[in-house]
Amino acid sequence: MTISTEHHAEQSTNPESNCSMKTYAVTQQPASPYNLVIIHWNCAHLPSKVQLLETFLAQKSPDIVLLNGIKIDLSESKIYLDFKNYVSITKPRNKYGGGVAILVKEGIEFIQDFSFDEFSSEILSIKLNYGKKDQFYVFSLYNPPNVLLNFDLFEKINRKCKNYILGGDLNARTKQLGCLGENQNGIILEKI
Repeated sequence: MTISTEHHAEQSTNPESNCSMKTYAVTQQPASPYNLVIIHWNCAHLPSKVQLLETFLAQKSPDIVLLNGIKIDLSESKIYLDFKNYVSITKPRNKYGGGVAILVKEGIEFIQDFSFDEFSSEILSIKLNYGKKDQFYVFSLYNPPNVLLNFDLFEKINRKCKNYILGGDLNARTKQLGCLGENQNGIILEKI
């Protein structure tokens, strides 16, 4: 499997929104037509932007959408994560912060992987099978500010998953990634 990263920062058409979405295209070897478009969006309060996301999904039709900062509680997940042609899984926190979700286009077979829940992180993982014995993992992770990244979590991901994409808000700053400053999470991220 070849993973090509296309870094498209698409600014929202909503002038009140400081949102950007990143597209990661994942393709198998040229002999296979399999192609996924995976979007990550730190939406910083999904209820106020649900119409924007709905329009984006209808226009761009990505295969998988990773959401961070959804800021909803469990009772609201059926209201705000019900999109035409998409199946959603979520790990909401509350209305005041955090929370992650993954939207998967109907017709794409996946299994939710709970084996990373032991880290008590705001993380969701799905596993897609491609080929006869190959697997591809997709993660959505939110790491709150002032909380250190869990190095053991990343070690387990690297041990268990040969092919994966992790999208999220890690609250990590490092000059190696072009940030003006850096923090402890940035230093941890450099070691990963």
